[in-house]
Amino acid sequence: MRVRLNTIVRGVTAAVAVAIVLVSLLPIPQPRLDRFPLADKIAHGLAYLVLTFLLFASLLPGPRVRVLLVAIGGSLVLGGAIELVQPLMMRHRELADLAANILGTAAGSGIALAMSGFLRRLLLLGNVRGRGAEAP
Repeated sequence: MRVRLNTIVRGVTAAVAVAIVLVSLLPIPQPRLDRFPLADKIAHGLAYLVLTFLLFASLLPGPRVRVLLVAIGGSLVLGGAIELVQPLMMRHRELADLAANILGTAAGSGIALAMSGFLRRLLLLGNVRGRGAEAP
């Protein structure tokens, strides 16, 4: 049985989005980061960099501009919604978190755009064989 690589990318994208939502909204105690106060913001930026990159890749091979706008919009809407809902979940809303999300989204979209040709070729050609799959 063949699984399209694009299907795998979409599954990983959904898993990353769910992980971001859970980590952002669960009322878990925040770790003390006295030695490195920007670690939280870096984590936000990296999470949204990965999410935006994966959203872009999961929407290929669509038109590049539309795919880019949907990936950026999806990441920004998720980040904004989480920041709005956090006080209801016993978490703190921070404008700096939203800024880190925006920077991560910008970086992820830039990397995705720079790699768009490679990603398009990979996803158009890429199939992954499951167990017991026969060669064509």
